[in-house]
Amino acid sequence: MATTLSSIETQARRYLKELPALTIGAAPTVTPTGVTGATSYSYKIVAMHAHGTTEASAAGSTTTGNATLSSSNFNRVTWAAVTNATAYQVYRTVGGAATGLVGTVGNVLVLDDTGLTGDASTAPTVNT
Repeated sequence: MATTLSSIETQARRYLKELPALTIGAAPTVTPTGVTGATSYSYKIVAMHAHGTTEASAAGSTTTGNATLSSSNFNRVTWAAVTNATAYQVYRTVGGAATGLVGTVGNVLVLDDTGLTGDASTAPTVNT
């Protein structure tokens, strides 16, 4: 019976083209652009695909961010690609008017925080 179930599971996975689990990405790099300052900002990245998400990466930080972010004074957050990821969520964990999820992007590896509003959520701590 176990062999039959195993065979069915294997066939179902092939049929559904199940994506492999994602790995946790490295901490992002945060580069203040424009007039720098003395404000600390930290960001975490969550990789996503159709079957789930990763836990958040380690935080990437800067201590020279502008106190008021804008289109000319912003933090450029960049990160390395995660194999099989199709999108990324960016969480600001320190700094700004509000922390939390500040953006979801497709398969790109950069987000400019121009004063984006965080939603006060906490970055995930487990893979789904």
